[in-house]
Amino acid sequence: MAAGAGRGGAGQAGAGQAGAGQAGAGQAGAGQAGAGQASAGQASAGRGGAGQAGAGQAGAGQASAGRDSAGAGQAGACQGGGVPRELAVGGFTDGRYYHDARPDYPMAAVDYLVSTLGIGPQSHVLDLAAGTGIFTGQILAHCGRVTAVEPSDGMRQVLAARLPAVEVLDGRDTAIPLAGASVDAVTVAQAFHWFDAPQALAEIHRVLVPGGGLGLVWNEIDESVGWVAEYSAALRWPECQPYPVGMDFTPVIASGPFCDVECRQFEHVQVMDRAGLLRRAASTSYVAVMGEQERRALVADVARVAERLPEPISLPYVTTAYRATARTDC
Repeated sequence: MAAGAGRGGAGQAGAGQAGAGQAGAGQAGAGQAGAGQASAGQASAGRGGAGQAGAGQAGAGQASAGRDSAGAGQAGACQGGGVPRELAVGGFTDGRYYHDARPDYPMAAVDYLVSTLGIGPQSHVLDLAAGTGIFTGQILAHCGRVTAVEPSDGMRQVLAARLPAVEVLDGRDTAIPLAGASVDAVTVAQAFHWFDAPQALAEIHRVLVPGGGLGLVWNEIDESVGWVAEYSAALRWPECQPYPVGMDFTPVIASGPFCDVECRQFEHVQVMDRAGLLRRAASTSYVAVMGEQERRALVADVARVAERLPEPISLPYVTTAYRATARTDC
């Protein structure tokens, strides 16, 4: 989540304002990164830091599953030691704002998951914790049917309006409203770190056909770039991240009823103006549930980084994708 990995919604900052007000969804720079963005694939088993976190570390399995809990309170957004439950829904209430602030996923990553999961024209794919359907729309072009499950009403409304061909259901990672062995593949974009991993993996396995595929994907901002590291610091990402950036989720996935886990990384870029960079920051979940004074201070810090950058701004990401196969011996 957040500086490249999570989702948010409320607490939006307007263009150039120190955290006050909302920027309109139609303003320049708010749009999603399109197919023209850089997306060269890189075969790699782990980003710098991969393998640092095992199945028991912060990330998957510590938060309320699937962002289903009621968002409460504005305090404690950056308290360490796990993912506060209120972030799981409280930061994702404004679906339109979130959708306009966030990037899509590199086509090379989408193609990798399509090919390795065996997705084709006859496939039924479940996009779990689908949000506003950014990834849903990208996978829809490759399969016969997509069902999207999402716990946030604000997110579901945007998704349903954008993608009328997709069946949109209220559900969560540990309570998927589908029959057993009913989907050929399950995808999760920018959300698995919120899941109760052991229960979620068992539930995903339940709805998959025998030998079906699981695909996970994250966009994370590339902090190896100097100004991006400054942006990350202004965003309080080092203190507030809901899981360790660069965490290798392979042992988490393999701890469930899945095998043949593979990981690939890809480059991606989101192009925007300065106002778009502020909206990108404000769409972060923990920013959305901050108190007004704290949020204003954070966005002012981000604005100081943004004002030094020439437009258009290219925000680089490292996109990490995992694929796994549902075991048939369990």
